[in-house]
Amino acid sequence: MKKVAVLCLFAMIAGTASAAPVLDAGWSYDQVDLSFADSVGSPYVFSLTSPACFRITDAFVVGDNYSVYDFGSLILTTSAPYAGMPTGFGDPGESQWLDPSYSGGEILLAIGSHELTIQGDGGAGFSAAGFYTQLTSAPCPAVPAPGAILLGSLGAGLVNWLRRKRAL
Repeated sequence: MKKVAVLCLFAMIAGTASAAPVLDAGWSYDQVDLSFADSVGSPYVFSLTSPACFRITDAFVVGDNYSVYDFGSLILTTSAPYAGMPTGFGDPGESQWLDPSYSGGEILLAIGSHELTIQGDGGAGFSAAGFYTQLTSAPCPAVPAPGAILLGSLGAGLVNWLRRKRAL
């Protein structure tokens, strides 16, 4: 009887340890047990009726990078982690997302079916690596491409130069 109770408790803990993200339900925890292997909860299989923003952030030990695949095609690689100590502790997932010490990334997923698989590189020096994922109906913030920033700066500089030339 004691063995059955222990097995049931272990099954409950293992069942809640990782979960695919649910639309607008907050952050979900998952982990990679071996470098460059699929996460425990992979694949995340779901369908979207409207575009959604998928986010991923490192958890706990700083230094891990993650790759996200949709039906086997690479769609996202997390940012390089900052070489500092973590500063954000608190709400799991949100604290790491806002802390630049942790690697993270986001991508807008289109309407339709998705099968996301996540792999980690064990960059923090451990083969096991934990992370949080989130799927939200809010759009991902637009990040201007470096070329657009350069072009905008050149345009602003040209306008400024023309104004000064007319004033002289």
